[in-house]
Amino acid sequence: MKKSTRLEIYRVIGMKDEHEIVMIDGFFDHGDGFQGVTGSSFDFYCPDQIAEMNDIDEVTSNYDYLWAESVADGNTTESLEDYMQGFIDSYLMNSDSMFIGHDTSYIFKLQDDKALMIKYDLKDVWDDEKGTFGCIGGGRMFSKDEKELDNYFDDPIRQALHVLAKEFEAKKIDIKTVEKFLIDNNIDFKKEGV
Repeated sequence: MKKSTRLEIYRVIGMKDEHEIVMIDGFFDHGDGFQGVTGSSFDFYCPDQIAEMNDIDEVTSNYDYLWAESVADGNTTESLEDYMQGFIDSYLMNSDSMFIGHDTSYIFKLQDDKALMIKYDLKDVWDDEKGTFGCIGGGRMFSKDEKELDNYFDDPIRQALHVLAKEFEAKKIDIKTVEKFLIDNNIDFKKEGV
């Protein structure tokens, strides 16, 4: 029986639709013919968007059912507005989020990508004055039929990684070929095997 192998790279490869940032999380091969590539996608949120998403009217329109359930269960006597303001304050104080519903999965991995940070003129992925990123998707998101990305930040290695991901998903290449590519191109990775 072949062993399972995972190569974690967490590397931004580019953008699509002029705003969605695409990152390869890793390549996996379970040793039984099941192999693939996982990734994450992110969007950038400017301060105005963050303020809008934390606006009491916006939050109430999306989460008023929480108040209704609490009233029905006898857990609150607060008004809808007071309950929602408490919800916003508690959510933001007790999480890494900058807005309600902010998915911070893997955004710390973006910090090391200098081209991305320069594009958004950021020193930190949680920049109170300039904005932040949020994870908007993830999983098996690379296929042989996927179109090219709109922007690879003028970096042929990023584009080559995208092609590599599609070829690996199509089972045209194996995990050893991927590992060799990563080594040959000085791409940091973590190898795990069972």
